[in-house]
Amino acid sequence: MATKIDTERHVLVELKHSDAIFASALTLDGAPEQPMTKDILKNLPSCHLDQEFGAVEVPAMLRPGVAEDSRIDPYDLNMGETVSEAHEDSTYLTRATVPDSQIESFVAEAKADPNVQAVFADPLIEEADTAEQSDAEVIAAYPRICPGSPPLGTDRHVAARVGVPWLRRRRMDGRGVYMAIVDTGINLRHLRSRGKNPILDSGRSWMARPGDIPGRLPVGHGTMVAYDTMIAAPRATLLDIALLRSTRRGGSVMAGLLSDAIRAYVHLYRVIRGPHRPGASPSLVVNNSWGMFHGSWDFPVGHPGRYQDNPRHPFNRIVGVLAHAGADILFAAGNCGRECPDGRCRGVTNAGIYGANSHPQVISVAGVDVLKRRVGYSTSGPGRLMYLKPDVCGYTHFRGSGVYSADGGTSAATPVVAGLVGAFRSRFPFRASDFRTSPAAIRNLLTRTAEDRGSVGFDFDYGWGIANGRRLALLRSLSVMQAQDEAATSIDELTDVEAILDRIEGLHEVEATFEEAEAEYSEPVAEITEAEKLELAEMEQMQAPVVTGYEGEKPPPRTKKAKGKKAASKTKAAVSDEGQSAEMH
Repeated sequence: MATKIDTERHVLVELKHSDAIFASALTLDGAPEQPMTKDILKNLPSCHLDQEFGAVEVPAMLRPGVAEDSRIDPYDLNMGETVSEAHEDSTYLTRATVPDSQIESFVAEAKADPNVQAVFADPLIEEADTAEQSDAEVIAAYPRICPGSPPLGTDRHVAARVGVPWLRRRRMDGRGVYMAIVDTGINLRHLRSRGKNPILDSGRSWMARPGDIPGRLPVGHGTMVAYDTMIAAPRATLLDIALLRSTRRGGSVMAGLLSDAIRAYVHLYRVIRGPHRPGASPSLVVNNSWGMFHGSWDFPVGHPGRYQDNPRHPFNRIVGVLAHAGADILFAAGNCGRECPDGRCRGVTNAGIYGANSHPQVISVAGVDVLKRRVGYSTSGPGRLMYLKPDVCGYTHFRGSGVYSADGGTSAATPVVAGLVGAFRSRFPFRASDFRTSPAAIRNLLTRTAEDRGSVGFDFDYGWGIANGRRLALLRSLSVMQAQDEAATSIDELTDVEAILDRIEGLHEVEATFEEAEAEYSEPVAEITEAEKLELAEMEQMQAPVVTGYEGEKPPPRTKKAKGKKAASKTKAAVSDEGQSAEMH
């Protein structure tokens, strides 16, 4: 009779402040780490301490003026909270493993230990790229884009879709912005071989695996993500945050643990709060093209250490802390779409968006192809933490980085939008004293200017619509009712280049036309010129073509009554996705 193997579960143990734990902690102000001894968890004999991980400080968030019980929930979106600088207010995370057979005794030991604040799950996380699918599944889901579908269009068409020419005229290209790629690592040589000129700050990068060198990691998922951020933000400074380089026994090179993500986020907090050149106010955009694929990776329902729907989990808390410090954080919605889900979803397509990928203070990104159709593997909402998720869509499944046949999954959609945010931040950087530049305000701006798809307003497939850089490029300030702002709703959804792309079957055949439009990139213009005003007027009179396969029609062309006056309010086209896909059974 075969002997049953007792598997282990990874857990995070949150400890209260003490001199002993502080001496061995990775602190927010960069205090050196000291070796951790097993005595730290001497009252928890059922677990095995990961001494290499050490301890990670998680700061408390306080509300000024509240004397008693001044700690608050960092998940609360009310204004007025601050991050405590006192180490005594912090808690400290350690990582351990517990045999499945001893979980109950371990939990009892933790409850009896006065030094233990809480115990949480440390679930597996993986990149949100597409997985293998059978030919039958791909055929059954046709004509939607599914895993295994050939790429539709190129990164040049994505650049046209998100409005890169318009961004360039406004000098929005990502310069002065840190773009953190939290992934498997970046290979600079590959990016240069694909025509990019990446800027990397090795000193502010972070490696999960000792001996790894920023920018010199194997070509893979992280390199694809970095490439896709550079579509809209080629001048952003990359930070190589190689989270998914796991050394966990039995784990693939594409997997990591959530505890590693907490360490990475503490590092990013130090980056954004650290010293900078006088007068410099660098913004930080954080791209996360990874997440949890199945509920079995987490503690069961009702367990206090559960991650996927628990705002008190340490990682969900540290995400809120980093966002409060000024970082624009983006997460992939996931690849468990109902038509053709990733194999790691195990057929579960109605669970929504897990954990921090649905955090209220992040931008959750779903995926569409360059014909503006939702891809079949894009996870639909609601979110497990915030109900109204995803926030917006980004373009995916195109030929771009050359790492894979297609830059696909919500893994590619997310950096496309992250690059757009980075480009916008180069014109409107984060300033702690100006709430108009806060991540919450920029997230709201991104959703309000998105191109609506699916149901009118918000829906669980498209969120608020497709992120639209053209509308963002028109903003001259972040204040309402500024005379110099051009009304975003007076701009037609299609440029002449996009009209050609939508009329021609096979977007890869329009390279020459796109080269003509790309010539505008090198001609930055500070303000709207008279020629541009005429261009806008012509666009508003243009009849948009109907894309084959969609129900409904585009509204009739609009005209301006007089120069300088706003056009009539825009009538949205009700675009239905019904009939576009075959349901998987």
